[in-house]
Amino acid sequence: MTTHQLVQLLRRKPVKTPAQKEWAKQQRKLREQQRHLTFLAQCEKHGIPTPHYEYLFHPVRKWRFDYAWPDKKVYLEIQGGLYNGGAHARPWGIRRDMAKSSAASGLGWRPQYCMPRELGTPAMIASLKAALSYRSTSNTPAVGLALPVTSSASSSSSAQSSEEMP
Repeated sequence: MTTHQLVQLLRRKPVKTPAQKEWAKQQRKLREQQRHLTFLAQCEKHGIPTPHYEYLFHPVRKWRFDYAWPDKKVYLEIQGGLYNGGAHARPWGIRRDMAKSSAASGLGWRPQYCMPRELGTPAMIASLKAALSYRSTSNTPAVGLALPVTSSASSSSSAQSSEEMP
């Protein structure tokens, strides 16, 4: 056996039996349930209303938010698998997430994102509390920013003045 063949053999992932695959699946579910319960406890501890879990938000598509507060139009998405090649890190998964997020913001929803290990951390809780306490100044959802319209003469003179500055 050559050195190259030995290296290739060592790089292979071990083959898992169906029982090992099922055990790993159950372990993932248990970790997810533990994170969910811990997050709910953190929400209660910090005075955050209990969120809806796996909230179906779109009138046509079967899109769901991981956690949602429909009365505040705020949702929380857990972005797992970023470092191990999960769906959120692959091009088709990113495109799917972008379509979902765009549709949600078109319906007036405000997003919050975190990774699984950040769920319930003080920084994430503070960000979530800020999003839930935000009050919009209008009853219509903000779809985009309205920029002031400037004439071409004023924009060219401002460009020249910015070039003259050191």
